[in-house]
Amino acid sequence: MTGEGDSFDLISNKAKAAGVLALPGVAFKPPSNAKKTSAYVRTSFSQVPLDKVDLAFQRLRSVVEQSWKEAGLEIPITA
Repeated sequence: MTGEGDSFDLISNKAKAAGVLALPGVAFKPPSNAKKTSAYVRTSFSQVPLDKVDLAFQRLRSVVEQSWKEAGLEIPITA
């Protein structure tokens, strides 16, 4: 996500289909904030083997990169 948009579809459909459960950022917005969308995602893990955590983040990265491609956005290069 680029800081704009909505992560709800990305997380609720695409990430879930890739075997990753997470929550869209809008789930953590305070009620006083009238904005109903969020480009952010919150993840958390406990009692999960580290190799599975790594796999989940690899899958989530793939989902995000595919969404950027579909939106015609350039994928940032990371070190």
